[in-house]
This record gives sequence, structure tokens and C-alpha cells, in this order.
Amino acid sequence: MKKLLPIILLAISYLEGFSVPTQISDFIRIDQFGYRTKAKKVAVIINPLVGFNANQSFNPSVAANQYQVRKWDNDEVVFTGTLEVWNNGVTDPSSGDRAWWFDFSSVNAVGSYYIYDVGNRVGSFKFDIRDDVYSDLLRVALRMFYYNRCNAEKKLEHAGVNYVDGASFVGAGQDREARSERDRNNPATAKDLSGGWWDAGDYNKYTTFAHSPMHQLLEAYEHNPTIWGDNNKIPESGNGIPDLIDEVKWELDWLKKMQLPEGNALIKVGNLKDTDGPLPPSTDRRPRYYYPNGCSSATISLASIFAHAAITLKTIPAFIDYANDLQQRAISAYRHYNMNPKQTDCDNGNIQAGDADWDIKTQEKVKIQTAVYLYALTGENTYKETVEKEYRTVVDEIVWWGPYNVTVTEALLYFTRLPNVSNEIANAIRNSKIQATNQDFYKWNTKDPYRAFMRNETYHWGSLNTRANTAILNMNMITYNLDPANHEIYRQRAEEILHYFHGVNPLNTVYLSNMPMYGAEKSLNEIYHSWFKDGSAWDNPQSAKGGPAPGYVPGGPNKDYKPGQGSCILSPPCNQPVQKSYRDWNGIWPDASWEVTEPAIYYQSAYIKALSYFATASNTDLPLPSNTIPTGVKKNEIPENQLKVFPNPSKNKVQIQFITSKSEDTNISITDVTGKILKEINYTFTAQEANCEIEISQFSRGIYLIHLATNQLYGVKKLVVE
Repeated sequence: MKKLLPIILLAISYLEGFSVPTQISDFIRIDQFGYRTKAKKVAVIINPLVGFNANQSFNPSVAANQYQVRKWDNDEVVFTGTLEVWNNGVTDPSSGDRAWWFDFSSVNAVGSYYIYDVGNRVGSFKFDIRDDVYSDLLRVALRMFYYNRCNAEKKLEHAGVNYVDGASFVGAGQDREARSERDRNNPATAKDLSGGWWDAGDYNKYTTFAHSPMHQLLEAYEHNPTIWGDNNKIPESGNGIPDLIDEVKWELDWLKKMQLPEGNALIKVGNLKDTDGPLPPSTDRRPRYYYPNGCSSATISLASIFAHAAITLKTIPAFIDYANDLQQRAISAYRHYNMNPKQTDCDNGNIQAGDADWDIKTQEKVKIQTAVYLYALTGENTYKETVEKEYRTVVDEIVWWGPYNVTVTEALLYFTRLPNVSNEIANAIRNSKIQATNQDFYKWNTKDPYRAFMRNETYHWGSLNTRANTAILNMNMITYNLDPANHEIYRQRAEEILHYFHGVNPLNTVYLSNMPMYGAEKSLNEIYHSWFKDGSAWDNPQSAKGGPAPGYVPGGPNKDYKPGQGSCILSPPCNQPVQKSYRDWNGIWPDASWEVTEPAIYYQSAYIKALSYFATASNTDLPLPSNTIPTGVKKNEIPENQLKVFPNPSKNKVQIQFITSKSEDTNISITDVTGKILKEINYTFTAQEANCEIEISQFSRGIYLIHLATNQLYGVKKLVVE
């Protein structure tokens, strides 16, 4: 489906005397969720000169004291300041934009706000300031793993009305009795390989691809265990165990089924052809297969996960026996890996798609990681000696300490804190990490107008994974108390990356799917996912089921995107500055949108871990996704002079005037600022009857949005209820 047209300007009507923006501007970029009270807070104002939006322009008010921070509910000015031009006014080649910064860090009172350009009379999207601003966002992001559970029923009370479905792939010849890919017609090869998560936008499950997400979720819990609640509305919620741990256990239970009696592990289970089945997923009856005979890469991946999980779960009394079993399984897998030949060609590509094999170098790195965790578990010197002797196997990572293989390098930092480790080796590891911080992956810098610099070469397939991992690299400096004099600069680098995810980027878009209900005014409408595919009822927010489930992280801008036909003509993502090489769509072959918008459990875990450093515990009731008004529409905007709302502000009733020359059937919705529908009616306007009166006395004082849609037109007006 073609990209939904963004509502760039939301028309706002007011009574005379209200000092409010006449438009919400697409060129004032803020974190659409908000900022912690003591965080650095800087809005980025841009004028696009190169790329898909170069035909637009914005000249911000650069004179003294022309920018303000205003309260969202009453337009009170709480701060006034002057823009700072970025880099002497040059155009940034990575984004194609010229930029200015508006620093309002001194505003730290809890509340909801927007940025206002006095001269242009335009404002930004709404944002909040409070210390728990990311807490519910963290819960929404974690729920992605629940939606991606394979073989699990999605009940109304857990999934929300649009995502109810029966258990997927539990029929004859499917996951509970998957057969060998090499002996497909032999029922004797059937194995119960049910459980686990779909890896990404496909329905397959991979032992190797589980490596990073499992380690990062475990690390996120270990670094900040008190923020993870038992109230995410997944089936296990309320059992006294943090829901993050319940989600990890869901995957562990499947991984245990992938381990063979000899200790080695299967690498993959899934469909033979990478083609879409029927929807919803529970109706897909395609048979499922696995590659027989254990694979060394799967075996060492599983060993590392089981060893790490055993450490974490032993801190939870209810899981002691479970953790002891994981420990023995990890030892068995590690032993099998060391005593048997290594394979790099277990995945022949028949179970599509995604090659799950690892090269020998990667397998050996994960062996060192496994030895770290087995030493922590058992205290046996053989594991410690293996790490001390062979840790230089990861010498390229030790020298570089970049945003790849981050769970392996973090294991080495963890090793430096274990008892009886050689001081010489521990100091060598720590010093190597500190020396690596002279690279531009570390510390905040001013190289990017969007304040979250990444090298151009990192804008590849999965670039948002690399970006989130960069935040983690910087927070590791604080976690492991390295270079303490610069901790605040490392923290700022990580937090600015979150702001980039949340809208401070060249698209002015939150890089999460379908988030209007959770505070984003412009998030992703489409992602490449077999459940939410192009043309389906879950295609986008205008579709019957309201679009994809909330909170999925896509791959991100990809300068290397190549469609199936070879020539790159779809712009964007083609022929754009690297930061603009993204398109909000989910087109199938030959579009190959999966190279840009497909989510994955490893993108998700990196974002969750990065976000968790700045989140707090949340005891609020997390609303389940429901039908909401989208922030992007496939319709033309209603001209300003055709749609009016009056009186405004109002107390009891409001008139909606829609000027039309013919009879127009319309849908009128009143929502709160998150997009939640509070009232909805259908009304037919005619040339003779242009007004519709709506009762609003039931609404409390505040700001609301009135949405009017016809078959061809869409408009939004801001309503103030006194």
C-alpha cells in the first residue's frame, strides 16, 4: 500500500483573545512522549533542502525570544528563548536539512507542553515532562513479544479487540508435530517444537536469532530489576513474577524443546516457502518443518542463553529448580560444542527466509560469552581459564567496542566483576573499552542536527538496531563505572538516541508502530509483517482492524535498499540522504519493504534495553489497543475555509460547520489528544444543511480533537472545553 499521507498541519480554531498556534508545524521536532524532568531538552527546528520533502520550506523565527514553551491545556508561556543555528547554517548531508536548536532544559515542572514559534504562529506536537514519561512506553514495547508469540491464543483481555486470534500453527503437521525438512513425508520424524516467538515479520523461529534478544532482555532485568512490573496484561500477569521474566520463560520453554538429548540443538523451525498464508495467523494450515541433526551455531547460542538465564532466574525463588535445569542444559550444550565438529551450513534455505547459520568466528565469540556465564554459575576454574586464555578471540570487538556483537562484549565487562579473575586481564578489558571511547560511537557530540549522530555506513538494513545498541554502549560506561568523569556525556548520548526514536528525526515520526493511543501524534502506520500485511484488515490504521499492533520497532532507514526489480526508483527510500532512506509502507515483491520496515525481536530487545535505563516502574492501568483515529490518512485534507468549529472554547454544545456543494456522508469523531475515541456519530451534510450540533457537556475541561472524514476528505480541529 502506498504511504499514508501525513497530516502535516492540523488546523486549529479559537475564539479571539486566545494566544494559540494556528497550525501544528511539521518542522518543529520534539520527543512526542516527552522528557525526564532533569534531562537535557532541546527541540530541533528544520528547513528541508534535500530529499523527499525539499519542496517544502520553513523559515523559523530567529530573532531574539521568538520561541516559547507553552502549557498544552491553557497556552500559558512558561519559557521564552532564542534559536541557536546548527553548524553555522550549513545543510547536513546525512539528512538534507538545515537546523536550529531550541534549548528549554530549564523547564522541569511536571506537565504537558508544546513549543511555539511566535513569528510564524505555529506550534509543535504535544509532549510531557515527568520522570515516569517512558514507563508505560516500556510496557507497550515489551508487549510486542506477546503479539509475536507463536502457538499462543490471543484472547480479548490480553490482546485487545483488534488482535484476538486462536493459537497459530497448532494443527496437523504443524509445530506440535513438526517434521524433518529432509524427510518430509515421514511421521516418525515429528517433534513437538511449539512455543517461542516469531522471529520478525515472518512466522519462523530460530535458535541463533534468539541470541541477542534473550541476552538483552536478561541484561535489562539485571541492570534495573525494580522497574519491571507484573501488570502488562499478558496471560501471566498477576502471577507474582515480572512480566519480562514471564516473556523470557516463554522463549526458554521453546528453546528447551530445540535441544537434543546429546546436548546439541536444532537451528530452525518454520515454513518451507516465504509466502503469505491466510489471515489471521490461526487459519494458516501450512505444514512446519525443522532441520534435523544439531548444529554447532545453534548449540553454542543455546548454551549461552541457558547459562545467562540460569544466573538471572536463580535470583527468583520460584525459579530455582527451573534455573538448575537450565544450568545443566547449558553445561551439556557447551560440552557438546567443544567436543564435536563445527558447522556453518546447517541452513540450506528451504525453510524460508533468513540464513540462521553463523560463521566459525561468531561461534567462537559466543563460546567465550558462554564460558563467562558458566564460570559465574559454577565457579569452576576451567571456564574462567578458558575466558582468560581465549578472550582475545574477540580482539576486533575488544579493540573497537562498536554497536555489533554487543552482548558478547558486555559479557566480558561482566567477567571483570567476577571473583578471582586475573586483575591484569580485568584491567586490560576495562582499559580497552575506555580507550575505544575516543570513537564517535561514544559521548554526545554536535555532528548531527538531530543530536543523535550515527556514521553514514550504519544506515544499513536494521539501522535502528545499531542505533539502539549505540545507546547501550554508552550506558555500559555508567553500569560498569568506567570513565566516571564523563558519565553525564555518555548518558546524554544514550538519551538523545531515544529522542531520535521518538520523533526528533528527519521524518518527524516515532519509529514505533501505531502509537497514537499511547501518546505519539505521528507514528508508523505500516510495517512489513505477515500478520499485518499489505491489503489485510491490519494493513494500517485506516483498515478494518486498525493497523498493526502497537509498539513494533522496524529495521529503519536503509541506504542500501534494493527492490526486487534491481533498479531503485521508489523514492523514498531510494535516492535520499541516508537519514531519509525510509518509507512508511509494507509493499511486497518486488517492493521488498522488509529491508526497511520489517520488525524483529532483536531490534525490539535493543530498543527496550536502551529505554529501560530511563524508565521507572509503572502501576497504572495500561489500556489495550482499540480503534483510534490515525495521525496519517489516505485522504485529502479539508481546506481551512470549509471546516469550522464554534463556539470554541465551549461548555455544553459545539457546532461543526462543513461547507459542501453536494450531499456528503461523514463520520465525526471526538478524541482525546492520544487519539482515543470518546464520541462518534455519522452525519450527512448538504449545501442547505451545513451545520451539525454536538453535545459535549459530558466532557471535562481540557483539549480535544474533532475529526471529520468523508470518502475523499479528512479534517481535524482542536476543541477547547471549558
